[in-house]
Amino acid sequence: MNTTTAQHTDTPTILGRSAGDSPEHASERARTEKVCEVSVPYVSGAVGTAKVELFRSVDDEDRGGVILRLTTEDGGSSFSPTFRVVENGVELHLTGDAEADALLRAIVGAIATDKGR
Repeated sequence: MNTTTAQHTDTPTILGRSAGDSPEHASERARTEKVCEVSVPYVSGAVGTAKVELFRSVDDEDRGGVILRLTTEDGGSSFSPTFRVVENGVELHLTGDAEADALLRAIVGAIATDKGR
């Protein structure tokens, strides 16, 4: 597992959606700064690298928050993470044994690296 902490130029904006709102009602809340990036390679039926980037809002209270960006770099036959919007939340789908294990390790690593506000 490789962990880096650095500012990135491709920083997402915190989105907010109140309980009961449809996904179309999500609104931009605040800009973010990159806290860390964790990469975990995997070799199985699929080959690649799972990557998790953690971004934290530069604001607080209702404009505060955290974004976890999950990606896979496909070296052969990899699945990418996907999601489904559900009432009051999302389901995160990590498909493929190797990809899922690597992404979970990267998520744990990113969360452990975060020092909070």
